[in-house]
Amino acid sequence: MRNKTILLLGAAIAVGALGATALGQGASGPFTQAQVGAGRQAFEDNCAACHFVNGKGAPGIFPVLDGATVVNADNPSALLHVILAGARTPSTEKAPSILVMPGFAHRLSDKEAAELASFVRQGWSNQAGAVSEKEVRRMREGLAKHGS
Repeated sequence: MRNKTILLLGAAIAVGALGATALGQGASGPFTQAQVGAGRQAFEDNCAACHFVNGKGAPGIFPVLDGATVVNADNPSALLHVILAGARTPSTEKAPSILVMPGFAHRLSDKEAAELASFVRQGWSNQAGAVSEKEVRRMREGLAKHGS
């Protein structure tokens, strides 16, 4: 019940702050209006309830995306893996609850996943390069090969 309450609280905060996303210029140049719209929409539809529109997440619950190493890495493979296959936190003595992020491979096309990843990599203070559909397709094929 507590996790549902946190998720619903996160969704309410995200919906209330939808206009707060700050975008600038990423390593591959400024977003076009279409990229901003499509990537932002994918983020708001799939990610903002937990990571919030400011990319700051909820400390100890939902990871920060703004400035995160996995987001800003030269190679976007780890980020694409998380977007497509999901992730889960380990259970530890101090934090026994396992938190799960679902994968979105079934829900996002290669184009949508590339737009989403590019939005995250170039939003807020992030300055990483854009992600191509080809990179998403390669990751998706690799996941299928390994049964993820």
